[in-house]
Amino acid sequence: FLIYFIRRTLKTWEYTKRSLGERSVQDAMHETITLRQALSNPNLVNDDHALYPYEIAALCNLMSKDSEPEEAKALIPSLKRYDDEILENILAEMNKVRSK
Repeated sequence: FLIYFIRRTLKTWEYTKRSLGERSVQDAMHETITLRQALSNPNLVNDDHALYPYEIAALCNLMSKDSEPEEAKALIPSLKRYDDEILENILAEMNKVRSK
């Protein structure tokens, strides 16, 4: 069991280093927290159906800076309840946070 755990930990660390790129761990943590706070804002979606926590997590993990609403809906089917304009606002908010 210990060897399995060590191998999994090393694979996780390698993945984390790849996904961080040039950023420090603290910068990545700050970006993630800021993104989640921004996407949790109920005013962002203009209706009674705020983003669910799993949708926020998926958006943070899957969306790149040039993502389109159609891509978001394809990767996260529950987002189909929003029209493209609202999803464009969500993606624009994500890009604002990521560009800081």
